[in-house]
Amino acid sequence: MDNNEPADADESVNSPKPADAGESANIPKPTDTRESANIPKPANVRESGNKYKPVEVKVWGDFACFTRPDMKAERVSYPVMTPSAARGVLEAIFWKPEFQWKVQEIVVLKEIKHFSILRNEVNSKLVESSARAGTDYYADEDRSQRHSLVLRDVSYIIRADVSLKPHAIDSPAKYRDQFRRRVHRGQCHHAPYLGCREFSGFFAEPSEEDRPIEYSSDLGLMLFDLDYDKNGAGKPLFFRGRIEQGIFKVPQNMYDKLTPAPAPKMTKKPDDPQMELFPSSTEEKKERRKKK
Repeated sequence: MDNNEPADADESVNSPKPADAGESANIPKPTDTRESANIPKPANVRESGNKYKPVEVKVWGDFACFTRPDMKAERVSYPVMTPSAARGVLEAIFWKPEFQWKVQEIVVLKEIKHFSILRNEVNSKLVESSARAGTDYYADEDRSQRHSLVLRDVSYIIRADVSLKPHAIDSPAKYRDQFRRRVHRGQCHHAPYLGCREFSGFFAEPSEEDRPIEYSSDLGLMLFDLDYDKNGAGKPLFFRGRIEQGIFKVPQNMYDKLTPAPAPKMTKKPDDPQMELFPSSTEEKKERRKKK
């Protein structure tokens, strides 16, 4: 090439051909934000429900009696709250048919104190057949005095988780938040009790000053819950319980032994495209009103 002849612009400056913007700036191609930040992709709410921190509620009362089933003549209380009693307290505060409570831990906050009282109790139990037949029953004629070895000045922290049932469509976070709000406001469906109806309980949010007591003991065979079959007959389930340093851990494998409750009949509300729960009895009542 003649030196006096103008060269090509690219050859004159000896610069490479323009590359792609991403290649020239050495910027990697955009990837999925979850992969780049190592954030797992969202899973099904039922599968991720156990990853949440368990909800907590503090329960206390002047008296409590968690009766041992092996003591029939006289009532003798367990030294700590049973899982079924803890579930009863949680359901008294908040309950929905879409989930069930799974108690994980029961923390004992106060020293275990027993005392004996003498109470009037009835010897027999009123059954449904007698009530339907109109049989007269007088408690004064069937009353006897019995000793009860109960607990005094008790305080616990119940830690539990929400387990959704198959027909539930909402996230467990919804019910957990509702439970926390009800505990904060002191709302409940009915007053919770500690083992017996006459031993009322109080509840509130746990505080940072609450600490478990230094107590470890073997609790022996403890009642877990009643397993109801399709006919409504209840079968008691027991497990070997133990409390370590004031914390009583409930074995979670016991919940697998419970027979799942049948799902309620699901129908579609005419004005709402979402599925709602309506018992068949309610639908039957609406149909009867329309016919009238």
